[in-house]
Amino acid sequence: MKSYFVFVDESYRPDIFALSVVWTKNKTEPCKIKNEALKKIRKEKYHFHFKNDDDEIRKNFMNTILKSSINFGIILTEYPSSCSEYARYYIAEVINNLPVEENSRVVITIKGINDWINKKKCKINEEVIRWIRKRIFYTIKFNDKAGLEIADYIASAYTYCKFQKDNFCEPLENKLTFLVRIR
Repeated sequence: MKSYFVFVDESYRPDIFALSVVWTKNKTEPCKIKNEALKKIRKEKYHFHFKNDDDEIRKNFMNTILKSSINFGIILTEYPSSCSEYARYYIAEVINNLPVEENSRVVITIKGINDWINKKKCKINEEVIRWIRKRIFYTIKFNDKAGLEIADYIASAYTYCKFQKDNFCEPLENKLTFLVRIR
């Protein structure tokens, strides 16, 4: 059975809500990407966050991501306002659109899922079943910082490029494996 490690994060503005879906077969790939970027910016530790990073850090981290073997896609949808929508957009549609064979194993790390499960009492798995179309075995992970930092960058850079242009915009769009609109 093939295994994939998936990271999901979002970026939004009033007129766009983008989920980035980042995946790899090698679970150490996100750490390798982050460590390479840390060397470029000459830091031992750093939390990459597109919105807060200066242009030089953005450029270095984006270039490292774009030159890596990691895969990513974008799902454009609406901000989830219910447990069902959250389960659909962040898990079911991620699985439905991943270009992986059925019967694969997918480990999904999603930023913010704890709030939906613990604070909003969302029964994620019950809701996912309503929307999922592929036979994929999945588990949910709550925290993998390097993978989520990459997912943050992909989502944020994608929405940024819709309003402003930068050197990484064209390479980012060219490397997208999928772009899906769900409305």
